[in-house]
Amino acid sequence: MNIKDFMPKNYGNIITNFSSINDNKNKIGIVIPTFGRIQYVKQTLESISKSNLDNCILCIIDETNSKLGYCSPNYTEYVDIDSDGYDIRNIQGNLETLSIEANNEEKCITYNSNGWLKYRLNDSFNYFENTNNKLYIRNDILDNNHDLKQKLEKYVFKEKEKDLELENLLVDFNIENIPIIKIFKTQHGNMYDSFRVGWDLLFNCFHCKSVMSLDSDTIVKKDWISILDELYEKIIKEHKYFIITGDNNCYTKKDYNDYYTKYHIATNSIFFSKDTYLDIIKDNLINNLWNYNINLDINKYGIIVSNKINVMECIYITPVNTLIIQTSPLRTASTLLVNILYGLFTELNDKPIIRILNTGWEKKFTNNIIGIIKMHELDIDYLISNYFKYNLYFICSERIELNLLIDEKYKKYPNLICFSFKELNKTNIYTIEDIIINIKKKLKKKLNIELDTISALKRIKLMNNKYNEIQHLPFSYIDPFFEIHGSHRNRKNNIN
Repeated sequence: MNIKDFMPKNYGNIITNFSSINDNKNKIGIVIPTFGRIQYVKQTLESISKSNLDNCILCIIDETNSKLGYCSPNYTEYVDIDSDGYDIRNIQGNLETLSIEANNEEKCITYNSNGWLKYRLNDSFNYFENTNNKLYIRNDILDNNHDLKQKLEKYVFKEKEKDLELENLLVDFNIENIPIIKIFKTQHGNMYDSFRVGWDLLFNCFHCKSVMSLDSDTIVKKDWISILDELYEKIIKEHKYFIITGDNNCYTKKDYNDYYTKYHIATNSIFFSKDTYLDIIKDNLINNLWNYNINLDINKYGIIVSNKINVMECIYITPVNTLIIQTSPLRTASTLLVNILYGLFTELNDKPIIRILNTGWEKKFTNNIIGIIKMHELDIDYLISNYFKYNLYFICSERIELNLLIDEKYKKYPNLICFSFKELNKTNIYTIEDIIINIKKKLKKKLNIELDTISALKRIKLMNNKYNEIQHLPFSYIDPFFEIHGSHRNRKNNIN
């Protein structure tokens, strides 16, 4: 048996602690992807080494020292930067595939590592920190724009130094009598790529009956595998397609005697059969939307279940414990709503609105228990799948008369509050004070926290004063603190 025969060519260096494995059809395969963060990896490895792993095989796939960059012909590679909009189409594949498609597309002058080919650069860039988000800009565009080339010089991608401490930790890691495969990837391909290769290997080469994922920032209980496997054996008798999630903190859909069904998967740990892998999961392991698309398909064709006993916990500590995402259709009074929210929370009432939800945004809420982000993404399932590690709430607004609505499915979610436009629209008999009190009342039902109506009213008065200063400016102008546009209230339908 040659493990490399079951993997892509030149995928990486392979280390095992066994020469052969008993071909037991009931093996459980566990894929653990790692990428830096040694402080968490140490705790995870220590945790699983103390647990009962009888009949398991571990597959650790590390990207820490993999090549992060890709030398794309005719393009310069930048990191921690992106350019919004002007999309031609989205390509699904690795960096080599993206490079080929970009060079074959005549209109393409820039593309990013999320697969978007673009025909134009945005006048303003998005800047991130430590995201490995890549932007490739065609060399002739740079050669003809010296100022742009100079402006972006510090973002030119350079390979980082090797992290030998983590690599040595993984090389030395061993559990007596437990087969372990360690794969050190040559080229960075993201977590979904590690899962696809790892799960293919475990099913096809080692004939596992089931496989699962385990994030490298997770602590498990001693009997976590036997507890999950017992539920697996129960569910497989009733359903062809199912995913068992090891973390039962996701919102419960239905309470059964022995388990819960869930709305969403917690992707730090999912446990499933070969049928579910081949028909639901594998084809979705192609881009960063993998967990979102898996969640859609399993809800369509199967179920998500969890034990009533939580068998693991995430140890990754975020700067904010609770994240409120204020997201609405445009033209539904969301600017007023989000500023009232910031005013109601004491620790946020003097903070500017944060719009961009991306790696690094948390630092803007340093030492806060609660963070609030404004956006206009209406796919709540997508947001939940991407930010499941937070205690999430969604505060939305809609406008029925303009058919600007929140999906009825989402309104049933226990962590979502939706305000109608009428609840946010000031009239002669319905004052700003009334609006704030109503919002506070609804929030108090969900969040057990003190809310300050006086500071909320003060913030809205300051916002209105700012609008009076900028009302004659074009709509393209946006005040960076309140996120209110020039000419905001002069548009058709006079929406605040």
